[in-house]
Amino acid sequence: MENLFHRVILHGIEANVSDIHIGVSYAPVIRVDGRITFLATFPVVSEEIMEKNIRELFGEECVKSAKEGREVDIAFSYSGARFRANIYRERRGLNVAMRHIPEMIPTIESLGFLNPYGELLSRFAEAPYGMILVTGPTGCGKSTTLAGLIGHINTHRREHVITIEDPIEYLHENNQCLIKQREVGSGEDSGSFSQALRSALREDPDVILVGEMRDAETMALAVSAAETGHMVLSTVHTNNTYQAVNRIIDVFPAAQQGQIRGQLAQNLVGIVAQRLLPRRGGGRVLAAEFLNNTNAVKTQIRDNKLQTIPNTIKTSREEGMILLSDYVKLLVDSGMIEKTAGERYITN
Repeated sequence: MENLFHRVILHGIEANVSDIHIGVSYAPVIRVDGRITFLATFPVVSEEIMEKNIRELFGEECVKSAKEGREVDIAFSYSGARFRANIYRERRGLNVAMRHIPEMIPTIESLGFLNPYGELLSRFAEAPYGMILVTGPTGCGKSTTLAGLIGHINTHRREHVITIEDPIEYLHENNQCLIKQREVGSGEDSGSFSQALRSALREDPDVILVGEMRDAETMALAVSAAETGHMVLSTVHTNNTYQAVNRIIDVFPAAQQGQIRGQLAQNLVGIVAQRLLPRRGGGRVLAAEFLNNTNAVKTQIRDNKLQTIPNTIKTSREEGMILLSDYVKLLVDSGMIEKTAGERYITN
């Protein structure tokens, strides 16, 4: 009998899902255009079937780890599609959440940013060194934007790119650049982001992608790498651009924060904070906030006046900056999204 997961995945591919959820005591669930749908044509999943399917697709060790309360992150390909899976335990038993990763490396143009903001993102990717941050909640397309940036670099520069991910999502091939992709985790290419980043700095990189900066050591290494002439791309989880700067500074002891502010002020290239909103007529569309590290912004970061950055963004459209609320207004005015879909962002 065909693996239940395989049948659900094939159904999901046809439905153009962003996510699939399979777990004990409920029928499989898919997310399309941001909305959850239960698949009534599939059976409610038993604990026995769940464990059997995880074992067949991911191996016995994944079942054992998840049952012991250790979540497993893994990326895999099936029927020409790539997914990132998280295997975890909840009160009813094991669950798997799968995120669909498009096989094609996106271009910056195909990401769908309105111009001139897509053009600004291209200019970010063409900076010789520094730090580019992409921020936003889980599921807002941060990994896809990073993949677009790496794809742009791979097309327009002749450099050595090292990506550090957990797990590896988009698979990049050498084009103009030499690209090495390293996976973080027990039994993988490196034990932690900080360990992999420390190692990468000894491997002659020009560009380093850090999938996520989760701790002070990784952040300090990333900021230092940007300061020493590398291009560093990474993500953090914040709602807007200036909070991303604050998030990095706040993880350090007070005595060190002045130094970090100075390093960020000097070496930050720009920040994109993004959301995915339902597109009128179906699908989803990117909404974003753009922070360009102009001289005014450098001074605000250095002088610890982060709360004044939103006003600078609002008054600096000619320098490529825009607040999320103003970007959403553009989407509403252009008819790309319904007013109701953007209200919560416009009022904020």
